[in-house]
Amino acid sequence: MTPDQNSIIALVAIVGGLGVTTFIFYGIFSLIRYAIDSRRRNTLLDNANIVTKKEFAEFKVRVEKRLQNIEAITTEIDLDENDKNLQRLKSQPDEEDTSFDNSATLPNRLRTK
Repeated sequence: MTPDQNSIIALVAIVGGLGVTTFIFYGIFSLIRYAIDSRRRNTLLDNANIVTKKEFAEFKVRVEKRLQNIEAITTEIDLDENDKNLQRLKSQPDEEDTSFDNSATLPNRLRTK
């Protein structure tokens, strides 16, 4: 082998070795970074769950109060409307209105001739 071929082989070996070494170190550092991130993420999620549980309990109490208020309002409105309808029915006479003849204005195909 000539000195020129030896230098090319050495250069290829150096570049290949550096590439493999870089790949290995990148893998190791990415695993370390993943472990750190997962620990940090878990601690943040644990703290967030505690806060969210407390907030959720407060939210649930507020929503239940709102629902009770809405139910009370709607039952009052329903009772008022029922009272008005009952008074209107009591004030109306029981006689039927016979001035309007449905048979003359609406076609009825089932009517016998």
